[in-house]
Formats: sequence, C-alpha cells, structure tokens
Amino acid sequence: KYIEYGIPEDKIIYLDYGFNKELFNGIKRNPSLKIRFGFLGRIVPVKGISLLIEAFNEIDHSKAELNIYGKLPSSYLFLKEQCLNSAISFKGCYNYNEISNILSNIDVLVTPSIWFENSPLVIHEAFLAKIPVITSNLGGMAELVIHKKNGLLFEPRNVEDLKKKMECFINNPKLIEKYSQETYVRSIQEDVQEIMKLYFKLVKRKEEELIVH
Repeated sequence: KYIEYGIPEDKIIYLDYGFNKELFNGIKRNPSLKIRFGFLGRIVPVKGISLLIEAFNEIDHSKAELNIYGKLPSSYLFLKEQCLNSAISFKGCYNYNEISNILSNIDVLVTPSIWFENSPLVIHEAFLAKIPVITSNLGGMAELVIHKKNGLLFEPRNVEDLKKKMECFINNPKLIEKYSQETYVRSIQEDVQEIMKLYFKLVKRKEEELIVH
C-alpha cells in the first residue's frame, strides 16, 4: 500500500517482530475426535466474526467445532443468534497467561478479518505453538501465512471460500501436521541482529557522506 501511495520501494524497510521461541514450545495438543477451529481476539465487525460463523454453519458439525475466545460486547450478542448449533462456542474473555492452555485446544486458527491487518500477534502466537492458520488474503496476514505451506488463504469476505478452506482440514486432517512444520517465527536474537545490521549500515552511509562533503 505504501508503494501504491507513492513511497519509493527502495525507501521501505520491513522488519517483523522477534519472539521468545520458548514461549509456547512445550505446548502439546490435547486429543480430539473433531477438528477444532479457533478464533482469538476482539469481537468486532472488522475481525470477520459474522463471516466465520456463517461459513462454519455450512460445515458438517459432526467433524468439527469452532471456539471463539474474546469478550462479547452486549452490542454484538446477535452473533450468538447466528450460530445454528452447539458446535460453535463463545468462550469469553481470557488473560494472556491462559493462551498456552487455549492454544493446546486448537488445531487450526482462523483470522477472517475484512480489513488490512498489519502483523497480527495472534498469528505469530499460533505459529509459535505449531498451529496452522486460515486467514484472509489481505495485507500483513497474507504476508505471514504462505498458502499451502503454513496455512491457507481465502478470498476476503467470501463465505464460500472460507468454508472450503476449513473443509480442506476436515477432509484431510494430515494437513494440520504438515503445515505445522512450516510455522516459522523470527527470534528476538534474529530481530536484534537485523536491526543492528541496519543501524550500522546507516551510520556508515552517514560517515561516507560527511567525508565527501
């Protein structure tokens, strides 16, 4: 988008977050007979919750469940009315120290946002826990999730396409293990090294400019 708005590409430096890779390293997925799809975050329209519920309503609920974690404001209680059966559960608020336990009960994370996200922390957290992600083919989400490598991308706002992507995991559960092997997250050490490399590069360039003048 920056390039579209006229910022020269060679003036843009993209650096993603660095994480403590040990954070969710010990997480073990609790066994389940169903594929457990999960959503974590703010429950507001731009996050695509209504879209997710609509898509999941069309899925065979004997083979999957959808768990939604986050505060459900009173103004969005209508979302519960969209749920056609008990396979969809609103789990309510959660604290950060509960995330490990939550992730141990999720097989596939879904982030169906309908606007341009930057670099959602929840996707990084899922990758740290070796969980593949289904997300909208938009902005930073599409930069993190590589289609058919560490997750699946679906056409933004497209209920049918989101449904198909969830059914990919239901019909072929082995994809969960396959994609989980490619959930790379950059470490804090790698982040520091890259920032320092850029810093010294800029310092050197400034010194060269001073010598010339």
